[in-house]
Amino acid sequence: ALPIYTFRPETSRCIFRLGRREDICDVTLVSEKNPELISRVHAEIHAERESDSPTGDWRVYLVDCSSHGTFVNDVRMTRGQKVELCDGNTVTFGHKDSERLPEGSLAMQRESEFYFMFQKIGRA
Repeated sequence: ALPIYTFRPETSRCIFRLGRREDICDVTLVSEKNPELISRVHAEIHAERESDSPTGDWRVYLVDCSSHGTFVNDVRMTRGQKVELCDGNTVTFGHKDSERLPEGSLAMQRESEFYFMFQKIGRA
């Protein structure tokens, strides 16, 4: 079975980090295939409570902080770009050819080592 990661923001704005630096990342990505393809802080998930929402809904964004590429729905993000995540979006890291793929390009990510699917969950 694959692990499930659940992020529960504790304040109205939170940042969760994913990458290979165990001491600063909330999720440590340990690559068994290509360790050099995962950056110390590969990506950040930004959770922001909507101030004008009566139900306190959240907006969730992904920011690429990597040297080797982050993909959302098989499209390579621009480094530093902030993309809003929606239910069912896929996020992948660790594709062996990512450095050769220009930012904004569409590339199937079947060979990526790390694959995440985003889904908002209700309050506990």
